[in-house]
Amino acid sequence: MEPAVFRVKSSIVLVPTLVTNKSGKIIHGLKPENFIVLVDGKEQPFHLSESPDSEKISIIVAVQVGGSAYLLFEDSRKNQWEFDSTFVNLTNQFRNTYLISFQPPDTAPGFHNIQIRLRNAPKNAIVRFRSGYRKYPD
Repeated sequence: MEPAVFRVKSSIVLVPTLVTNKSGKIIHGLKPENFIVLVDGKEQPFHLSESPDSEKISIIVAVQVGGSAYLLFEDSRKNQWEFDSTFVNLTNQFRNTYLISFQPPDTAPGFHNIQIRLRNAPKNAIVRFRSGYRKYPD
């Protein structure tokens, strides 16, 4: 049986964006006017989702239980703490991410660079985002 292939044509690019200060503390309360979105160096109109503070999230965790998976859980107390810590960090990062979306301005196939900049934002803010998206030929 051949594997299923799922092809999608999307006219929206999603860019999860994390904004922190130098010490890694999340910067909350930014509005659309605080962001500048550039694609291949050209400013683009965009949509910013609601404040990340108000977004609800769901996370699914899959755990392997067969084969050699038991080796990973030999010291269950230590691993439970590591799992809990990782899960909390993961949920905090998702919960505090601004979601920027835009329609791709260029339909040419290839890689397109994304830059997210801030204006009128706290000094020393650090913005983390994906570096671009790839458009495949039709």
